[in-house]
Amino acid sequence: MPPKILTGKVIKKYRLIHKISQAELADLCSLSPISISKFERNISEPSFESIVKLAKAFKMEVSEFIKEIEESLEIS
Repeated sequence: MPPKILTGKVIKKYRLIHKISQAELADLCSLSPISISKFERNISEPSFESIVKLAKAFKMEVSEFIKEIEESLEIS
């Protein structure tokens, strides 16, 4: 079975570190709060464009954010 990517875990981790709500993060990224909620619950995966917006909202390099996602892989 391939590893499960838990992008939502990383998004939630950094949102909480920055002490912002899902709605505030959505505003910063020009996304809907529902999208942020779905990402965090791993119901849907963000597009690369959304990952870039999220990284910028968290004041991170895109490569750094992607590395965090990669390190969150859950091997089943």
